Amino acid sequence: MTTLFIKSLLTSLCQREDLYPSLVKRGKGRFSDLCKFNFETLNIFKGRMNCLRNQNGIALIVTLLAVAIITAMVVEFAYGVYTGTNNLYNWRDSQRLSIMAKSGINVTAQYLEIVKDKFTEPVELPVENPFEDFQGTITVRIEDETGKFPINSIVPDNQEVKKDVIDSHYNVFKRLLRELSLDEKIADRVVDWIDINRVAEVGNSEENAKNDAFISVDELILVNGISKDDYKKLSPYITASGSRTAPQININTAEKPVLKALFGGDDIADRIIALRKIAPFSQGGIENRIGNINIPTMVTFQSNAFFISSRASSGGVKRIIDTVFNVSSKKIKYWKEY
Repeated sequence: MTTLFIKSLLTSLCQREDLYPSLVKRGKGRFSDLCKFNFETLNIFKGRMNCLRNQNGIALIVTLLAVAIITAMVVEFAYGVYTGTNNLYNWRDSQRLSIMAKSGINVTAQYLEIVKDKFTEPVELPVENPFEDFQGTITVRIEDETGKFPINSIVPDNQEVKKDVIDSHYNVFKRLLRELSLDEKIADRVVDWIDINRVAEVGNSEENAKNDAFISVDELILVNGISKDDYKKLSPYITASGSRTAPQININTAEKPVLKALFGGDDIADRIIALRKIAPFSQGGIENRIGNINIPTMVTFQSNAFFISSRASSGGVKRIIDTVFNVSSKKIKYWKEY
């Protein structure tokens, strides 16, 4: 439209020079001579207008691109501040919960020194809002480690695995596996994990073997040939605590599968569970209460090691500490915080 208007204006001016020659004499045909009326100047002007219009489009694109980049930077910065702040709050809450969980461990350790001889079954103690400045829950679970089978005793300190002795630690463990409907070859795999030699008892069980005692029952999942299902079935009944040479199992707290593996029968295990509900067994009185049976050397009536799990939670965040505490020595034998 602009070009058409300018073209019409120039044409009009040139025609005016033709009508009034005096103007031509005075100006020597300014418009006609300048434009020559071949529209050369008009085309140049038109090109410059198009160039200017193209430059305006590029400027708009650059402006929009700059705005988009700045917007992305602002959003990224805001998101970084948001996530950083949340991480800081989570870390702060995690540290507070860690202190709360440790408080649960300390209180439970003092409690066990008082009730260790009266402890008969696992206990779970939830406490809500234990402190004025803490809105949350601390849950403590206590289990007697002496009531479980000491898995490291399969391979004594002298490395002599007594497979031919019926009541050896090795065969007691095999009976426990049988009671839990697990493959008895797991016993040989555990032997290869613990013993110091590199001779495989079964298959590839020496591959990546530790060749040392278990520090935690969680290591069981690392043993070749033991699946997660095997671990879940077996782990509640075994412990990595206790002596390898002279292990003990407290029959006042041991569960039925452990008692059956230890005494070799259903009847005795059921009888022990029924009688200990009336009164815990004590040294020297077991024969009179159970009857004339062979008492395994591993049997004891007291507990020294306890598993304590302290879980502190607040506002959707939680902290858990698992530990094994020896009441006699007052020492921590195992500690895992997560």
